[in-house]
Amino acid sequence: MSSTSPSSSRISQHLSRFVYEPGVRSPRKPGGPSRAGNVQTTTPEKAAGSVPHTPSPKIKKSPGSTPATTRSKSSAGKRSYTGHGTDHDAGDSTLDSIDASDMSDSTQRSSKRRRLETAREKPKKIPRGYAAPEVYAHLDMLPDRLREGLDGLIRLYSPGKMSATLGHHFAHPTNKFWPALYRGGFTDKPFTAMDDHLMPALFNFGLTNLVPRPTSEAAELSAHEMRLAVPSLLEKLKRYRPGLVCFVGKGIWDKFEDIVRKASEAPEMAWESIELNLPQDTQNDGEDEDTKPDPVKLEEGPSLVSIDDAETLPDATDIKPEPSPSGTGKKRKPKAAFDWTQPRSYKLVHPAEGDCAESDTLFWVVPSTSGLERTPREDLWRYFRLAKAMSGRIKEGSVDTRMFREIKMDRVYEEVNDIKEKAEAKARKSL
Repeated sequence: MSSTSPSSSRISQHLSRFVYEPGVRSPRKPGGPSRAGNVQTTTPEKAAGSVPHTPSPKIKKSPGSTPATTRSKSSAGKRSYTGHGTDHDAGDSTLDSIDASDMSDSTQRSSKRRRLETAREKPKKIPRGYAAPEVYAHLDMLPDRLREGLDGLIRLYSPGKMSATLGHHFAHPTNKFWPALYRGGFTDKPFTAMDDHLMPALFNFGLTNLVPRPTSEAAELSAHEMRLAVPSLLEKLKRYRPGLVCFVGKGIWDKFEDIVRKASEAPEMAWESIELNLPQDTQNDGEDEDTKPDPVKLEEGPSLVSIDDAETLPDATDIKPEPSPSGTGKKRKPKAAFDWTQPRSYKLVHPAEGDCAESDTLFWVVPSTSGLERTPREDLWRYFRLAKAMSGRIKEGSVDTRMFREIKMDRVYEEVNDIKEKAEAKARKSL
């Protein structure tokens, strides 16, 4: 006759509770909720301390979840699970049958708020920093498309990475330069970057860069590097003597103007706006129709204030300046808006030489044609048409250049040498 130890009998008794019997529901876990209420039961084994009891882990509720007690009772019978070994009856199956209609308005609003916050948290494009020349040393320099006696010359920061790879100007597929040339009247039909070598011979305008080395973005060029490249650009202009130089992008013009502003003389006469007659854009063919009013027509139209209301307007002396955002109380001088419809107030004089008579080179600026630039296409086409109209006026000789500031080359070199000396002194001081 075999004897059984007390511990073995307790283990057998404990395991017998998990034997599968058809039609019999398994007992509840010790300490679990009962139908009568949240009454905690204690088994003899737990009271004796022989079987350690491990509490079930708490389940954290998600921010959009709804407690089971607040759900509709009508959803209790939507889906029932009658398998054996479950701890809950059919009435508790609402945990597995949550319907979107059971969610409260506050829960739906919080879900929408989370979706909006997720959409706002999209990573923003981080601008590139300065890139040393050796970063893109494996790319070839982009050749200029120039010849003497050009009507116009297009300038941009530096060759892009794709342009240097393909060997053609404005070669990136998202760049709007070539469509703008066609819409602006510089070409009689659409061209692509692969045709850039045809521009001087067919339409008498050239293409070049301020800084010859390629970069992925203009931000990879330093302002110091662009200012030092101004003399080489002016020497190129003195050789080819174009009538108009068009800068693609205001940023490149700002660096150029930093030098020529200090190296130019005052004009002989006061500045007067130049009237430019724009030809009708017959190249639209129904596409990209400009439904917005023409800014030039708005400026030429009547005043928006009627004569009857003019007497009720406050006097200029009664208008107090708005406080500065910094709270210091100092008056801020308003920054004048950049005028894309007029040439810049500088000229480079070319003396008579050989068969070439004395002439001037004037300057124009259009917005950047990069795919990242958000200038509306209709406005960009119009600015290019204005540049083309200005080029025609210069070719006709109907522009009085006495109101432009003359750029002096000797003073340009002085300014550039001064910048170099200051940079070298700063570098020696940092060592």
